[in-house]
Amino acid sequence: MGQLMDLHRLSLEKGGDPTTKQRDALAESQALFLTNQARSQAATERVAELVRHKRELFQDASALEEQLRLARAPADEEYERLDGRHDFLLACLKLGLLIPLLAFVAGVPTGTVASASWPSGCLPWWRPSSMSRWSCTSTSPATSSSTSPSLPAS
Repeated sequence: MGQLMDLHRLSLEKGGDPTTKQRDALAESQALFLTNQARSQAATERVAELVRHKRELFQDASALEEQLRLARAPADEEYERLDGRHDFLLACLKLGLLIPLLAFVAGVPTGTVASASWPSGCLPWWRPSSMSRWSCTSTSPATSSSTSPSLPAS
């Protein structure tokens, strides 16, 4: 556009009239330039509008995320409390099962399991020959003999 304007000015300075073809080309170029400039301005305004809208959306999203974070805090605390309680109860259950089992297993081979109904050193061994008898020995049932004292069935 600038070059056409310079050519037109030079031809006027030389004293010559521009031809109709040159004037039409200059007018067409000016019209095209103005049209493109209007389109460019409209596009720039649209971009500015979209940038403003995007900024507003980001601000809204930030505000919503802050509200969500504040709303989640009590729920997260309650979850942590209940998770800790669950872990504690699970540990109690495991210990409640394992400690008696370990005590029983540890006491059976040595004959040191004591009970109010068993004499010291006596364990209830299942004897196939008499199913209702107790064998009081400090040895295992495989090595117990028939001379071991027996308790009557209750």
